[in-house]
Amino acid sequence: LRMMLSFCRTLVGRPSPSGQGLMGMQVARFMSTGTGKRIPVEGELTLNTLKPNEGAHKKKRILGRGLGSSKGKTCGRGTKGNGARSGGTLNPGFEGGQTPLYKVVRKFEGFSNRKFQIVKEELNLDRIQYFIDTGRLKTDQIITMRTLKDSGVVSRLNSPLKVLGNGGDWFNAKIHLQVSAISASARAAIEKNGGKVELVFFNKLGLREFLHTPLDKITINFARAPVAEAHLYDIPRYELPESIRPPKVVYAGPVNLVQFAAKSRRALLDSLAKRERLASAPVVESQTASI
Repeated sequence: LRMMLSFCRTLVGRPSPSGQGLMGMQVARFMSTGTGKRIPVEGELTLNTLKPNEGAHKKKRILGRGLGSSKGKTCGRGTKGNGARSGGTLNPGFEGGQTPLYKVVRKFEGFSNRKFQIVKEELNLDRIQYFIDTGRLKTDQIITMRTLKDSGVVSRLNSPLKVLGNGGDWFNAKIHLQVSAISASARAAIEKNGGKVELVFFNKLGLREFLHTPLDKITINFARAPVAEAHLYDIPRYELPESIRPPKVVYAGPVNLVQFAAKSRRALLDSLAKRERLASAPVVESQTASI
């Protein structure tokens, strides 16, 4: 048997994992030793050679098994303290008790239009009708926000005025109204009686000047509505009526400093010469008649 085995190995060669020497592979696979055990092939995957890849599994270290294990006694947690306790973890923002950084700085919650929004004062039609019926508001003139403030319809006005339609069912006055905003129901109620509504633009400075400064002393030019909002207003730039409008200051151009200095020098010399003439003139004594 031994001679037969050596002859077969010499004839077909040793089997290799790459698949060469198929007859040798078959002989090695089905030949068995005298003990009845199967001869393993080099590189063949069997149950006894099955194992994970290198580094895929890390052995768990057992803690608290004496000083020789390097993780005995305190098990690597140190001595006392919050880190040595069970569940003694800290939140990421903890800074030892002082005010953490996320509480020191302000909250940035994103963009908000609250800083730039324009809060309008509200006025209903029933109050306008009441002041017209009691004779405190005249309808033969243009009713502006300044007129409503001076007549007491609105007690305090520091922001744009919006007219609402409460009381529009019994509103029967024919008025010409100029305000910053108006609701659709209020506009319909005024135009139903033959009235007219005009929306006027005022910025913050212009509205304060228009409401609190005497009209004959207003010297500023009111601002024009922004291009993106100009279509919302019937009067994008307000102008005072001709009767109370102050005269416009005409710009005469730059001043010629040479001519201005010469004119000033000439005027100074004339005034000095006049003073000398008056000083050198003889004094005429008044003679009184003696009786």
